[in-house]
Amino acid sequence: MRNKIKIKFFRYLFYAAIATIVACSTKKHTFTHRVYHNLTSHYNAYFNGNESLKEGIATIEKAHVDNYDKILPVFKYGTENDAKAIYPQMDRAIQKASVVIQRHSIFIKNVEYCNWIDDSYMLMGKADFYKRDYYPAIEIFEFVIKQYKDEPIRFEAMVWLARCYIELKRFSDAQNIFNILDETKNKSKIPEKLKKDINATIADFQIKISNSSGAIEPLAAAISETRKKKVRARYTFILAQLLEKAEDNEKSFQLYNRVLKMNPAYEMEFNTKINLARLTNVNSQHGEEVKKQLLKMTKDRKNKDYFDKIYFVLADISLKEKNIPQAIEYLKLSAKLSTTNTSQKALSFLKLAELTFQQMNYEESQMYYDSTVAFITKDYPGYENILFLKNTLTDLVQNIKTVQLEDSVQKLSRMTPKQIEDVINKIIQKIIDEEEAKRQADLLQQQNIAMNSNFSGNSNNPANMNTAPAANQWYFYNPSAISFGSNEFIKKWGNRKLEDNWRRANKESVMEFETDTSQAAKDTSSIKNAPVNLKDKNYYLKNIPFTAEQIKKSNEKLVEAFYALGVIYKEKLNDYNKSVESFTELLKRFPECKYELNSYYYLYRDYTELNEQPKVTYYKNLILTKFPNSDFAAIIKDPNYKRASEETNSKVAGFYKETYEAFTNGLYFKVIENQKTFDSLYKNSEYAPKFAYLKAISIGKTQDTASFKSALTYVIKNYANSEVAKLAQRVLDYCNGKTTAASGNTNTSANDSLLKKYIYEPQAIHIYAAIIPIMKADINVIKDSLANFNAKYFGLEKLQINNIYITDKEQIITVTNFKDKDRGMNYFKTVVLNENKIFGKLQDNQYKHFVISDKNYPVLYRDKSIDLYLLFFGEKYLK
Repeated sequence: MRNKIKIKFFRYLFYAAIATIVACSTKKHTFTHRVYHNLTSHYNAYFNGNESLKEGIATIEKAHVDNYDKILPVFKYGTENDAKAIYPQMDRAIQKASVVIQRHSIFIKNVEYCNWIDDSYMLMGKADFYKRDYYPAIEIFEFVIKQYKDEPIRFEAMVWLARCYIELKRFSDAQNIFNILDETKNKSKIPEKLKKDINATIADFQIKISNSSGAIEPLAAAISETRKKKVRARYTFILAQLLEKAEDNEKSFQLYNRVLKMNPAYEMEFNTKINLARLTNVNSQHGEEVKKQLLKMTKDRKNKDYFDKIYFVLADISLKEKNIPQAIEYLKLSAKLSTTNTSQKALSFLKLAELTFQQMNYEESQMYYDSTVAFITKDYPGYENILFLKNTLTDLVQNIKTVQLEDSVQKLSRMTPKQIEDVINKIIQKIIDEEEAKRQADLLQQQNIAMNSNFSGNSNNPANMNTAPAANQWYFYNPSAISFGSNEFIKKWGNRKLEDNWRRANKESVMEFETDTSQAAKDTSSIKNAPVNLKDKNYYLKNIPFTAEQIKKSNEKLVEAFYALGVIYKEKLNDYNKSVESFTELLKRFPECKYELNSYYYLYRDYTELNEQPKVTYYKNLILTKFPNSDFAAIIKDPNYKRASEETNSKVAGFYKETYEAFTNGLYFKVIENQKTFDSLYKNSEYAPKFAYLKAISIGKTQDTASFKSALTYVIKNYANSEVAKLAQRVLDYCNGKTTAASGNTNTSANDSLLKKYIYEPQAIHIYAAIIPIMKADINVIKDSLANFNAKYFGLEKLQINNIYITDKEQIITVTNFKDKDRGMNYFKTVVLNENKIFGKLQDNQYKHFVISDKNYPVLYRDKSIDLYLLFFGEKYLK
């Protein structure tokens, strides 16, 4: 032992002697110079920088949250916000690597004699990569590949360069890198330890280009080459997911079992068991056992945050068993018990929406689609179709409620005042009873929680009931805290039912009684968004139509609703029977309404789809007899009529597009000529108002004021109900000096003019700016906070902070300079994540901050047009 200590002691003396003799010269490459610089760079700057990089990566990986409903990402790169959080560690790594390169590089006659220079470049590139600063990282990796073209490190640089291209979605560039790595002459030179990274990167690439089958082979190779147990478990789980997607359930099943043997983290273990349950054949001998195991898992509090997944899988099993009612109950439990996993909540609601839609229970399906859209991400496959169905069903339900409501209130209008009062009193009493029942239920729930907390030993001392919870005591085990939170909630929101969209005012059923007015009337409360007193009789009375005029308006609403229902059922839901019901009811109750002809034609088409020939013939003859000169009659007589009409419309649309382009290019005489051509060929087209308006504006550009006003007056007079008539009226009023009355905003023209002064130049130098009210905050404190923020997150940028009065009540603090818009916006987003630390007690609405180009900044400062610039900033930068 003593000998070892002596050896180390003399070794350190030797190194110290070398350091003293050699000093720090990098102009010589003698043995002592090389030893000194290699030793110092490795165990000083490079070591500390690499440790900082590893610390940042560990932070990223710890913050990473996996979504097990999708194929897991091969690598844990974190989110944009996660990347901003590790700027200090990554900047320190870059700084240390720079020290190695600047102080220890012995580059003589194109040969580098310090072994840690190339590693330091790689360290800088990796740090930039994890900061999501991909372009500087690309420059570094390309430099390493070129500078060290005969060294093995070039292959590692290629791998990281490919990862940069993948994250930037430059997939063809990434593929070129993989092609180079795959060349025969390079395969033998690639270090063995790097092959696992190459294969994992290729797998990541294939997954991100949506070629999941192409990721199977390289990921399997990466698994065999990886020694780290956690990484191998992750790769194996992903491979099982890929095989499951490829419908190779047998191999997928085997791999999931292999994951369990690797002792993974509990979350992965749980999801592995869930996936195994999904893949088990319900009709096999293990099917019933799987269900028992899943139900047993719902009794383990350790799985509380996973109950939603368990019930979702149970629902899936029930669907395989054709037990749809049971599946729906499990899905409701899944959605109800979902705590933090919004992705799973979205899937549960989506499945409920699809099942109820298949059963043609449209109203219930609408609620579930509405909830689905509230939780699902826009990148979910089929999102557009989900949104379409949600919007379609929302329109449908609104029209159903309109019919129910108008029928109900019309029925009420035919009752005696005493009968009406009795009905309203019943409604109000029911609301009072429901509120009391809710209050009692809440009280009972709080008592149960208190009993559970006493039982668990968290509140054994009764004296603690009126004190704040201990630091180690969970909030929900403290009755005092619960009571306080509940009271504060009720003060702000009132008693709310535990359901989706609870924030929406007056969502609960309020009018439900024994007559068939119930369903529509109970939705009365949702008609108005403003808060209402549901215990006030006048609220209900004002919706009842008593006069002939009110009855007429109610009937008009019914006509519109029935017609809309028929169209939605036919055109959007392909439910021809429901469409027939709607149009038939419309014609039965309002036989000579404005939609009579349209309804006949829709019934003709519905019965054609239903293949009920007698009904088809009936409505065909009815249209031909009663409306012989209509377009619908022409379509029935000549099936090609519609196609010819559509072709004409297409030609007109193309001609209008050509004319509009001429207008935007300043070819006003051509616009006027095109309008004359349009009048001679398509005068009755729906495009007539638009052509007339373009002609009028073109006249204003080329002729006298009197002609301009005459052309505008023609548009207003002949196309009074069109949108362009309103535009023409506004322009005419402007010509007559009535800008305030016409526009309703005297500043509109000035605003538009001022906004045009701002130029969008994303490649220009940018400045971060914050407008601070001097009476609300200490400018120096905010500047100090910004300086500390810059030192921590942007220490390598050498940013400068300045401040100056922009108005007599506000100062503008600027941070300069950023190379382009992207760098400026990166700074802005990082500030947003740290606003509380920087701006202290200032509320969000008390300060304004943004990024502005160096050319736009003088315009802003001169015109003091802060709010207008914020509009420009929102449009060009935030979108």
